[in-house]
Amino acid sequence: MGDQVYVDPTAGLYDPAGKDDRYRLPYEAWLRQQKVRNALRRIPSFMLLDDHEIDDNWEPVADPDDPSNARKEKDGFCAYKKYQRGINGGLETFDFDGFHFFLLDTRSERQHRKVDASLADAGLFATKPSTPLETMGRLKQWLLEKPEPKFVVSPAMLLPRHRRAVQRDSSLDPSNLSALHADGWDGYPNTLREVLAYIAQEKIEGVVFLSGDEHRSCIATAELRETSGALITRVHSIHTAAVYAPYPFANSLDEAFVDNETIDIKGSGGTHYCCVVKAVRPPAGDGVTFLSVRHDGTTWQLDCEFANGLMPTLTL
Repeated sequence: MGDQVYVDPTAGLYDPAGKDDRYRLPYEAWLRQQKVRNALRRIPSFMLLDDHEIDDNWEPVADPDDPSNARKEKDGFCAYKKYQRGINGGLETFDFDGFHFFLLDTRSERQHRKVDASLADAGLFATKPSTPLETMGRLKQWLLEKPEPKFVVSPAMLLPRHRRAVQRDSSLDPSNLSALHADGWDGYPNTLREVLAYIAQEKIEGVVFLSGDEHRSCIATAELRETSGALITRVHSIHTAAVYAPYPFANSLDEAFVDNETIDIKGSGGTHYCCVVKAVRPPAGDGVTFLSVRHDGTTWQLDCEFANGLMPTLTL
């Protein structure tokens, strides 16, 4: 789910000498490690990129983008496709063990944001039917057609939201300027609103978002309700810890998030929904997260095993 390598480990203090070293040497060092090679040869891998495959917190910085910043995206994305995707460079959806997955690129497709009307229109990925990629349309169709349970893999965390993103406005108003301070879904409130509203509108069951950008494991359950309080459906957001995060200052703090909140969501046709978010965390620690899905005869159950312990079972 991104940050498999850090192409920016020195923050520019010691720039690579060769033209392509910045986006080549980190991958070569990573893939030379015997434990990495053993893991990748034994199990299937499906990878996405995040900021550190390009640059720390990378996003378009101008409209049109600055040439040097756009070049980082081009070079970083090309290296990611070469070293992480191989023959599956265009893979977006797949089924594994009978379960359905959508790989959602929330880094290289994100649009430029600034303090004007463009903030309301900016998307975390290609959201408009007029754009060539039209990822939002494909995601909605996939959500509607695939049976539960289904997993959306998104390097950026869906929920809970960062406190810095809601300090001026706790709604999902697309004009909320606090969103400029957030790098995840809450930094693009219109995209977050549209996806949650669609799931509520279509009463879609069994949706789980998987993410990994914050270096801190977390499970958030979002109950989508009518304004009367009647439950429509649930969405789960599971955030893994880093496999290896030796620098504490690079990890998110628990206090940075709003663990419990109720968000008003505007749907299509003037409808409104309530999104009730509750988040819990296992003890801090690095390691792989294992998910086990089972059917108990009436509902799907999901067990999340983090490095420092098993969390309560989730009902999908």
